[in-house]
Amino acid sequence: MHRALTAAVTGLCAAVVISTSGRTQSLNGDTLPFRKGQWAVEFPLQESYSITLLRFGSNRHALLVDGVVSITHDKSAADDDEFDSRLSGQSYRLRIGRRAYRPLAANTAGYFDYGVVPGWSRVASDQLRSDRVDFESNTRTSSLGVFAALGGNYFVTPRLSLGMSSSTALSYRTRKERRVTRAPGMVLVRNVSGRGYAFSAHTAVITGAIYF
Repeated sequence: MHRALTAAVTGLCAAVVISTSGRTQSLNGDTLPFRKGQWAVEFPLQESYSITLLRFGSNRHALLVDGVVSITHDKSAADDDEFDSRLSGQSYRLRIGRRAYRPLAANTAGYFDYGVVPGWSRVASDQLRSDRVDFESNTRTSSLGVFAALGGNYFVTPRLSLGMSSSTALSYRTRKERRVTRAPGMVLVRNVSGRGYAFSAHTAVITGAIYF
């Protein structure tokens, strides 16, 4: 799937280069090729499926939004039939913020991102042993935080750029878990909750962007 996505993105980039090759212009050190009302799509050139959508309010500022959705489902059984287990989960993460550009040199610009990061996730697991003891767990997590990023773009054409960025995020998370143990003649329920801060960082993420 990742190879097919990479091939599709590469083909789209090639089409943009061909369509604009006849009118490519060199941008000087204080010029940016953006305009108010313009749209852009930024995508990572590594194994990630997060796509960033940009909407320019001026030639130096843009609103941004991107999101990641992850869905997992797994079922397995032990070789000795000791137990069967099931695991399923969904997680959602958004980034909503602003981007400020600054021209650096010919065909090159730097940018700074900042904004908020809400997120939600749910994980459910179930393990049934051969002695009819069943362990069940349901965990829900929500988070809200802030993020910041620094990056730079090189404009291959006014409609296509390649870049690199690094970002950090600090979030406050709350977690609620319900654990249930079932056995013949017995049901044990335990509720566990927790909260705290989480810090994350991503460095040297290579990106491409198409401007419309």
